[in-house]
Amino acid sequence: MNQFWGSIGLGGLATLVIAQWYYIRSSRDQKTICDKLSSELKIMILSDKRVSLSVRDLNALLRDRIIDSQSTDLLPYKACPKCGSGNIYPNKDFLVDAESGDDGTSFHTATPYRTIECEDCGWRDDEITKDIDRITE
Repeated sequence: MNQFWGSIGLGGLATLVIAQWYYIRSSRDQKTICDKLSSELKIMILSDKRVSLSVRDLNALLRDRIIDSQSTDLLPYKACPKCGSGNIYPNKDFLVDAESGDDGTSFHTATPYRTIECEDCGWRDDEITKDIDRITE
């Protein structure tokens, strides 16, 4: 009978040690992951009401932070997708084409197009690339 109670006690002790080891390991992993996230990301993730987030859900949260989904603008950025900075500014650039006239003389035409650029990291996007992306979709 003592052997029975001894084996139950030994099994319980082994279970307790293994559970404690997993608890310590998972706590350390969670702390490592949490330390990698900025405070802005922590707040964004914790304010979401879902119990768990998939990669798709996390991407949607980030997209909502970067892109204004209500905008009809071709460049609807609220923040830089590369560094997250709000220091993004629209600009105008020009596409210059060389053409020939009826009499054979060449002339240049400049077509304006809009761009957006991040002052912090140098990321840049423009309407022309967006048009090409839409055509290939």
